[in-house]
Amino acid sequence: MMLRINLELLVPALILVLSALISQVFVPRMLRRLFTFKHTMVKVLVKHFKKRPSRRWLKMLSMGFKAIFIISLVLVLLAPEVVRKEKVVVDVKREIPVSLERLVSTPVVIIMDVSGSMKGDKLRLAKTAAVMFIKSLPSGFSIGFIAFSDTVVAAEPLTDNRSAVERRIAQVEAGGGTVYSAPLDLALSWLRVYSQLNVTSFVVFITDGLPADTPFYRNILAEYRKHNITIFSVFIGTNLKGEEETRYMARETGGRQYTAKTIEELPRRLLAISREIKRFTLVKIDIRVERELEVKIPLYEPFLMLALLSLLVIWLVNIKIYKVIF
Repeated sequence: MMLRINLELLVPALILVLSALISQVFVPRMLRRLFTFKHTMVKVLVKHFKKRPSRRWLKMLSMGFKAIFIISLVLVLLAPEVVRKEKVVVDVKREIPVSLERLVSTPVVIIMDVSGSMKGDKLRLAKTAAVMFIKSLPSGFSIGFIAFSDTVVAAEPLTDNRSAVERRIAQVEAGGGTVYSAPLDLALSWLRVYSQLNVTSFVVFITDGLPADTPFYRNILAEYRKHNITIFSVFIGTNLKGEEETRYMARETGGRQYTAKTIEELPRRLLAISREIKRFTLVKIDIRVERELEVKIPLYEPFLMLALLSLLVIWLVNIKIYKVIF
C-alpha cells in the first residue's frame, strides 16, 4: 500500500497558498473600509455570541482556520490517493481450432464389414457412403481402410493419398462370416505409434452382423483405451444384439455408437461421425491467470469536508470582527 499525489497540480496549489497569504494583509483592511454587511441572519448569529472575546484572539482564530482551509484545499487539489495492490484470478476457457496441416496428421481408419450379408446393393451403397465420408474430412487427416469378413479381405494403410483409399474401397467384394478381432488388431498395429505423439486416433467401424469372436475382440479394446484410440461404430439393421455389441465397442473406447436401420441411412450416420471427429480437432484451453491490479482509494473527501468546515468558521469569526463576510 502506498500514497500518491497528483504532482501536476502542485504549482497551482502553491500559487493558491501565496495568494491566500497575501490576502491576509490586504483583504481584511480593504473589506473593513469598503464594506459594511448587515443582515437579519448576521444579527441572529451575533446575538448568539454570549461572550465577547478579544479582537486579537478572534483574529488569531481566523488566521488558524484560514491556514487549515488553505492546507485542506491544497490537499484536495493534489488529489491524494492510497494505492493498494490486489491479486485477481481470472479463469480463461476457450476452444481454439487447430490448423491440422501444421501438426501430425490425425489418423482415421475405416473398418468395413464385407461379409456375405453385405452382398448386392448394401455393399454398393456402403462403398459410396465410405467415399463420401472420406471427402467430408478436411486435409490434415490420414485415411486407412480395412475390409473384413471372417478375416481381413483388403487393407490400405494410413496415407494422405485419398484416391488410393477410394480405389481400394471400390475393389472389395462381399463374402464370408463376421470376425471383429482381425481388423481391429490390424488397425491397432497401425495406430499404436500415434499414442507416443499424444495424437488421438479414430476408427470408424461399420458392420451389419454379430461377431463370432466376442471374447477375443473385447480383449483388444483394452489396448485401444491404452493407446488413446477412439472407435465410432455404426450398426446397419435392427438387430438389438448387434446394436448393443457395437455400443459396447464405442463406449469402451470413448466413442459413440450409431444405428442405420437401413443402408440408405448410412451416409447420414457417417457424416455425423465426421462432424464428431472434426470436433476433436479443437484444442480446449483452460488457463488460470493471476493478475495483480492496483486499487486506488481517493483521500480528498475528508480534506474537502475540513475545508468547508474551516470556511464556515472563518465566515462566523469575520462576522464577529468586521461585520462582513470574508
